[in-house]
Amino acid sequence: MLHLSVDKEFTYLNYLSVMSAIRYNKVKMWVLEEPSNRYWDIVRKVKSIEFVNTTKEKGITMSYANNDKTGRLDAIYLNELSDNYSNEYVYEHKDLYTPDGEFLEKDITIVKVDKPELITPEYIKDSDSVMAKLIRKVLLERVWNVKI
Repeated sequence: MLHLSVDKEFTYLNYLSVMSAIRYNKVKMWVLEEPSNRYWDIVRKVKSIEFVNTTKEKGITMSYANNDKTGRLDAIYLNELSDNYSNEYVYEHKDLYTPDGEFLEKDITIVKVDKPELITPEYIKDSDSVMAKLIRKVLLERVWNVKI
């Protein structure tokens, strides 16, 4: 199970991160403080996510026997998390493709977004950047092109 925690702020990037994570992983969202925006409203309706209200004092409860893992909300998930997933971040977008232009999705688990301030629906729709292309490839248009 992939554990993600959220507090009052929930951005478009956070939304994309959750939506990509649920493609391959069971997700449990630990809610410290309920966000109030359209992106959160959409995620809250996803039936495959287990939501748990918590506080900073209570924290989150994980089961290492069940290979539970903590995730992050500033990344795009491309596969199920392996036991060694913490070493599978890609920091340079050029590493997402082979020299002949083949996408390496099968070999990469998580792509950390290095410029989160750029990630907007308009940017994903209009940009030719590697990150925008990745998000368009990984997620359905109705997910990344959500109207707010």
